[in-house]
Amino acid sequence: MFTPPKNYLPLLIAVGPSGCYKADLSGYEKPFDTFRKYRLYIKHVPYKVFPQIKEIVTQDWPDEHGEDVWLPPSGVVNKAYDLDTEFIYFADDGMATQRIRAFCNEIKGKWLQIYDTYSQMGRRGVYVSEFDGDPAFKRRRIPVGDGSGNVVYRDYVAFKVKFRVNDPNTDIVLSA
Repeated sequence: MFTPPKNYLPLLIAVGPSGCYKADLSGYEKPFDTFRKYRLYIKHVPYKVFPQIKEIVTQDWPDEHGEDVWLPPSGVVNKAYDLDTEFIYFADDGMATQRIRAFCNEIKGKWLQIYDTYSQMGRRGVYVSEFDGDPAFKRRRIPVGDGSGNVVYRDYVAFKVKFRVNDPNTDIVLSA
């Protein structure tokens, strides 16, 4: 059994319903670890700690100093943003294509909650906006010594998934 390095910290995903986003977050499945379920390492999750602020309503009068500004009573609001996340499949079981397809089919068209245990950052109101399509998969065979003097070959597949974060402010924590 191929196990991740002992210092590897996984990405957790909870898959929810499709349709309109609901703030109550009902209908989500138990979060899964992308490595344990699909053998997918998370390489990079570029969370934005401070997402971009939406444009504030202002009026600049030519005959007055400064400008009139309206700040919402609830405070400034943030724009949605994209997470260009990179996954890696690294194993010698010959199942790369099947596992990657199963992963993509499970998360597409659904609302998601994601939590990166390395950065300890999580978001809700997330959906897949794009899968890496050029190329669909980067595949190569890497020779790895198995400790007995023989050489075995493992598949290495790197691909990206673009997640759209529609709720850029709510911090969440998931556990598998």
